[in-house]
Amino acid sequence: MNAQSQYQNAMADANAKQIAENAKLANEAYIEQTKQLQIRNMQESEAATQQIINNDLAGEKARSTAKAAASDSGVSGLSVSSLRADFHRQQSNYDTTVKTNQEWAKQQLTEDEKSSRAQAQGRIASVQPYIASPIKTPDYLGTALNGAMVMYAHGDKKGWFD
Repeated sequence: MNAQSQYQNAMADANAKQIAENAKLANEAYIEQTKQLQIRNMQESEAATQQIINNDLAGEKARSTAKAAASDSGVSGLSVSSLRADFHRQQSNYDTTVKTNQEWAKQQLTEDEKSSRAQAQGRIASVQPYIASPIKTPDYLGTALNGAMVMYAHGDKKGWFD
């Protein structure tokens, strides 16, 4: 095996190692990003659930307070029922908003995961395989003839050949 072949094989081996290492690192980064997105999703889901629980407690407290105040004042009937219904409506609107925001956050996390996957695939594809090509050896005759022609042209201008 000549030096040129050895060089080409060494370049191909080094490139194959670079491709494998790049793919490994890109996949590891993708896995870590996906884990982080999943953790974020769980945290946001837990926070939304806690917001709804807190809202439910606040709504129940407000309804109980309104009922007690109405009883203490001797008020009953339709006005108390309307007030309690309004508290239910407000609570329901808030819960719906929290759930909608949670769904949007999940959709965004899904898009972020797709983006991470595309980024990893792009990173893997960015390292192209080595394509061996012949190494051009020095052209001593061409260099000598070129030098001779330059000297001749220069000498012709100076009148050396007259």
